[in-house]
Amino acid sequence: MVITVPFLDDGSGSNSIMTQEQKDWLLAIVDCDQPKMTRMLNQHPELAVWKTSINGYTALHYAAKYGDCAAIRLLLGNYHVQVDAQTCEGMTPLHLAAANGNEDVIILLTSVYKARTDIRDFCGRLPSAYLPKEKHWTTEEQNCKSSIQPSFDILTTSTNSR
Repeated sequence: MVITVPFLDDGSGSNSIMTQEQKDWLLAIVDCDQPKMTRMLNQHPELAVWKTSINGYTALHYAAKYGDCAAIRLLLGNYHVQVDAQTCEGMTPLHLAAANGNEDVIILLTSVYKARTDIRDFCGRLPSAYLPKEKHWTTEEQNCKSSIQPSFDILTTSTNSR
């Protein structure tokens, strides 16, 4: 896998080349390498909130996108990152989980970590707008169909008031 994220957001308003540590962190995140993530966070806890300047993704955004519930529990449970952090496009981890149809992540973020379902991205879309409109079910998936849709309904019927 080739990762082409040449810059980082160091909070100073200027872009600089990613350090090797940040490259390793990004690879650990996208590979869902839980042991490596844990080791790196133990040494450098600030990586939990590090985000790329290209898209503004944090580790939590990648975990939501790739359906990595273990990483989500690690980041939100141990490092208390912001569950509703927004990317450069205004997307929260919940937007990314919905866009990728990651039902377990949707349930985890909304039920356990109280992710807000009413945050709009910069295009004005709620997370529910990214849910798959239609799923083409294989024979094996047909048996699971009834258990999947209720988890998506959390986004369309839930009203968080924070």
